[in-house]
Amino acid sequence: MSPPKEMAMENMIKYCETNAGVNFDKRVDEFRSQYAGHNAIVWYSRDGFFKKIFDRDLRSTDMSLILYFGFYLNDLYNALRRKFSHSPFSDSAFIVYRGQTLPRRDLEELKEKIGCLIANNSFLSTTSDRNIAFKYAIDQKYTLPNEPVLFEIHISEKSSHRPFADISDISHVEGEILLSVNTIFRIDSARKPSSDKHFTSRNLWEISLTMCESKLTGLNDYFDVIILKLTEILRRISPVNDRTNKKVLDRCRLYYAHDPIELEKIADFERNYEADQAIR
Repeated sequence: MSPPKEMAMENMIKYCETNAGVNFDKRVDEFRSQYAGHNAIVWYSRDGFFKKIFDRDLRSTDMSLILYFGFYLNDLYNALRRKFSHSPFSDSAFIVYRGQTLPRRDLEELKEKIGCLIANNSFLSTTSDRNIAFKYAIDQKYTLPNEPVLFEIHISEKSSHRPFADISDISHVEGEILLSVNTIFRIDSARKPSSDKHFTSRNLWEISLTMCESKLTGLNDYFDVIILKLTEILRRISPVNDRTNKKVLDRCRLYYAHDPIELEKIADFERNYEADQAIR
């Protein structure tokens, strides 16, 4: 592992230890000695010391937090892309499922946006087994305003430039299919399940999604995804907030101080951003 990557790993470990509030010495030592980019999916499939924090921070879209996981995001995305390139899936469509709870306000927003497109801002764990997903949805402890939701996701290998792969060979979840961050879906419907006795729950909602072709193609690594998000965010911020914009970019430079390739990406982004502001 290169020195810049070792430093990035230590930064991530320190951040996780500070935020976990639990002693993970044994797992951290194992991670330091055994982690490599090619086994990033293995570590994601484990209930390790960083997975919950990693997923939480991705969903938050807080750039200052996401950057702590920059090297791992890159490794995980590339590992999933490699597995996707050797995918055993046929050209025919298939369905995967995900069971979870959602805040009622998020559920209502999905119900109001039938026919609209959405994108997940974290890696999405799904299963080909509807029974398993259903149990995940109804077995989780939830209190109002959270409600159990079963996502039914229709996928065609031709419909997405974002990678996904069957990781059931390394996962404890039967039939697990991992979907990449920033995969685009169309919301097809939101309904209460049928009267099928196996899938009946008074509070359960079933959301049907279809994977759509992504317009953001050709991304070399996850850092490019971050830059694209920065582009959208900063261009919506008024020029009077340039001080805030500069702080975000300075934080990126600090994190990638030992990586000249990523530093050049940041510099290129800043040049393009300043040119765009000059046109305004």
